[in-house]
Amino acid sequence: MTSPKLQLDEKFGNMQYCYLWYRLPGEKPVFAAIGDCGNIIYADTEKRISVGITGTFKPRIFDRVEFIEKNIIPLVESI
Repeated sequence: MTSPKLQLDEKFGNMQYCYLWYRLPGEKPVFAAIGDCGNIIYADTEKRISVGITGTFKPRIFDRVEFIEKNIIPLVESI
């Protein structure tokens, strides 16, 4: 991802957006391609972990990032 083109507000989790990818808030190198319906590709380059999830139609799902960080990443790291 090159430098961000848009700084999104709280409604969109204060993420930065550029070229169909979002940079999550904070200093960590975490990026996500988030689509409507809950589809997501999540990549944490520091931890070298990527997660992909598909979903059924429900517009504007942004809780997938929280789900990945609180449930999936700890599971993967414990292996």
